[in-house]
Amino acid sequence: MTDFDPIQSLIDNARIYDHNVEVAATHVLKYWDSMNVVEKRFVGQSDPDLREVIAAKTEVHEEYWMPTDDDYWKPCSHGSDEEFRVADIADVIALSDYRSSFIVRVVIRDDCDRMGKSDIVYLLQTEDGSEEGPVRLVNQFN
Repeated sequence: MTDFDPIQSLIDNARIYDHNVEVAATHVLKYWDSMNVVEKRFVGQSDPDLREVIAAKTEVHEEYWMPTDDDYWKPCSHGSDEEFRVADIADVIALSDYRSSFIVRVVIRDDCDRMGKSDIVYLLQTEDGSEEGPVRLVNQFN
């Protein structure tokens, strides 16, 4: 018996045939999974320390997002629901232009109970602009 890996299942079902595109899609899904681990620590607490929550979310953010002076997508709040449940994802659609920039669309399941059910699109780029460099998130579109 093997353990079910929801991230690998989404990647397998996405029919991604390019290794770099798969790396970008996996990066987004691992970001979701890591943020969800943080959310689960604090959701349900009556009055979590917001500084502690933001610090934990910022640590994840810095691991997955391209370093920038812009604070727009940096964590600044915490809700009472889990926003990053991998189980809410129906599909992942990934595209690439010249193998150094990627668009990953996270398709949200219609039957999930999350507040905002709109899909989320991420722009990723390789850190160093090369075709084989590590990818990082650079923008999010809701």
